[in-house]
Amino acid sequence: MFELDPARRDELVERWARRAVDAGYGPAAVFLLEAHKPIAGIGAQAILAFQPLLAALAPLDFGELAAFLSEPENVEKLTARIDALENTRQDARRALRARRRIVRARARRWRQLRRRPPRAAP
Repeated sequence: MFELDPARRDELVERWARRAVDAGYGPAAVFLLEAHKPIAGIGAQAILAFQPLLAALAPLDFGELAAFLSEPENVEKLTARIDALENTRQDARRALRARRRIVRARARRWRQLRRRPPRAAP
């Protein structure tokens, strides 16, 4: 069977994790990977068995995919990377929301100050 070198494995982990998170499927991808981890080796063998049919449907290197799925450590690395990217994405969204909240509060205060009638001189 096809073997992956560590550099190529890390490249695949990064690419697939970024695709999942950028598409908004981070939590769902982690759930599905964790749920199917025990049968990943069987799935890798099925991919190799149906490779001629799958090649007509999608332009992927199915030997590489099968080699990736055949080792449980690879699936662990992928789920960990998806989790890390999803946490980074959520932190950035929280920071943006907090910044927007501050800007809105300042705008409200500014509008209130503009609405006050001017003080009369004594």
